[in-house]
Amino acid sequence: MLATALSTAACELSLDLDRYAFLGSEDAGQDVAPLSPTDGGEIAPAEPDASASCPSCMTGDVPADGLSLWFMADRGVIESEGRVASWQDQSTNRLAAVQGAPSDMPTLVSRNGMPMLSFDGSGDALILPNGFVSFAGTAFFAVVEAEPNELCAGILHFSNGADVADVEFGRHRPNRLYYEVVGDFVEGTEQAFQAGRRVLVSVVQATTGAVELRIDGSLTGSKVIPLPASVQRTQNYVGRNAYTLDQGECTMFFRGAIGELIFYPRELTAAERQRIERYLTEKWLR
Repeated sequence: MLATALSTAACELSLDLDRYAFLGSEDAGQDVAPLSPTDGGEIAPAEPDASASCPSCMTGDVPADGLSLWFMADRGVIESEGRVASWQDQSTNRLAAVQGAPSDMPTLVSRNGMPMLSFDGSGDALILPNGFVSFAGTAFFAVVEAEPNELCAGILHFSNGADVADVEFGRHRPNRLYYEVVGDFVEGTEQAFQAGRRVLVSVVQATTGAVELRIDGSLTGSKVIPLPASVQRTQNYVGRNAYTLDQGECTMFFRGAIGELIFYPRELTAAERQRIERYLTEKWLR
């Protein structure tokens, strides 16, 4: 039986599950068949949310311009036999991150009264459609509770294979926030990306190539590296990276829980970044 774990907030975004727009091209996309909570399914009881103390959390106060992916653990989660088969994108692209193998599906859990998707670090991952072609900078935001990882774990990853047109947003050893574009990378401060604690992590890359990594709004790393190339990407994941296909790489699946994940293929202004950080902090960290 499929069950949809959706928030009961009055201003919840409407899901158009029958349409998945391709990100970055009009004709090279891959359609993902939506999963439906109907046909014998049921709506699971909603987890508590932060809307009572955070009015903006009911609608999500983030810039709409260029928003490409927006995953929320309190909305658009579709379960199959107690595991997450699909996570529905809340941006206007209406993409879906899906998993067809039951053993590799993450699970929906409650952490301190908030729903999060839990990934086991050994195989759990969600697959995104082909796309993610054009970048005028980048911006990634995630609320996570990481567990210890010995190697290099991907949170959000776009590529055509290991070190082929790859764009990596993840958590690397020893407890670092990490961003990579093919062979060029930026690392955060050692031990700053702590395990066992809920944190807000972000990466913003400007059109100049300048990258800033932040944890809970504080700078943890910076560097100038090339922008991602304009090419269709076919190996795109939540909770893993393509390097797991090459056992010689420092790689593993993400181990921990993700509450919210936001991605823009463009540079954000400081005011836009702060707006997103404020929204996520009010919802998840207070």
